[in-house]
Amino acid sequence: MYNIYVYSQLNLQKQDSQKNKSKVQNILKNTLMNIKNSLLLLLATSTIMSCQSSGSAGDIETKADSVSYILGANGGQRMVADFARGGIDTLMNMDLFFEGLTDAGTSEELKYDLEADASKIQVFFQEYQMHQQKQTTDSTVGPFSADPSRIDSISYLMGAQQGQGMRKGFDEAGMDSVLNFDLYLEALLFTGKGGESTISVEENRPMLDTFFKKLEEERLEAEFGDVKAASEEYLATNRGLSTVTETESGLQYEILVEGNGPKPTRADKVKVHYHGTLVDGTIFDSSVERGEPAVFGVGQVIKGWTEALQLMPVGSKWKLTIPYDIAYGTRPRPGGKIRAFDALVFEVELLEIVK
Repeated sequence: MYNIYVYSQLNLQKQDSQKNKSKVQNILKNTLMNIKNSLLLLLATSTIMSCQSSGSAGDIETKADSVSYILGANGGQRMVADFARGGIDTLMNMDLFFEGLTDAGTSEELKYDLEADASKIQVFFQEYQMHQQKQTTDSTVGPFSADPSRIDSISYLMGAQQGQGMRKGFDEAGMDSVLNFDLYLEALLFTGKGGESTISVEENRPMLDTFFKKLEEERLEAEFGDVKAASEEYLATNRGLSTVTETESGLQYEILVEGNGPKPTRADKVKVHYHGTLVDGTIFDSSVERGEPAVFGVGQVIKGWTEALQLMPVGSKWKLTIPYDIAYGTRPRPGGKIRAFDALVFEVELLEIVK
């Protein structure tokens, strides 16, 4: 099965070129990963840069089309770089590689039975890898050679394997409903065959990161929509209390005990007692129950805490209600009770600024 990797993995660490020559299978795996790392489930909600290149970009009409083309162009560029580092581009018949990739990617009838012949790829590159290893220890070993017809068939099969993997990945992840696979493949083939593209993933990274984050939030909202609704209802009710103050960030606080000491800064360490619950009263953490105050940096905690602590004089005890976006956001806490979109309620007693 071909997995779809998240965008945060798109920048793979480069490997030493000599090491790559002796581990061709790793190069092939990295090539697949680099291509698949570009396949994102992104929904564009703002303007993306125009996709202009020295080659045709097909009919780019929507923002999703633009994203598809940008990612395809990046996938082709990375594929070329991987092959060049391992010398695979000079070993294979690249025209047949791209022919196989195109046939499989567009669901054309293949020249070979990929399922039956896939093992031939592994055998071929195992032989190549063994030969490369011998070259590193024996200077008399000449260049690797193989029957041209065998290289042609392996080149086509390898391209078909990658094209089939991309097509399968799109289908299994339901990406056809979001991205334009045809444009993705067109861009990948264009740059993979040496076409010069003006599209820069780096220039578009902020937009891509924002869109990926939005899509992930939508996925989580579908799963934790009831949590978000309950949190928003609690915040709305709490907001209406005369004893509650709400800041611009959405932080809500109620002063239970008014202290008269100094207020800590972001750079300070503080000692506090606290009792934390979800909006339904579920306790998820409590220094009070542990019987031991906590000590930590004001700037080392969630945004809601950092903001509140700088408003509290030492000796104060406040009740904080913290919206999810300045708490733990849409990240469920592993192994914990805090879910995506959970608003958090704390009673916090600021005992001292630790010197």
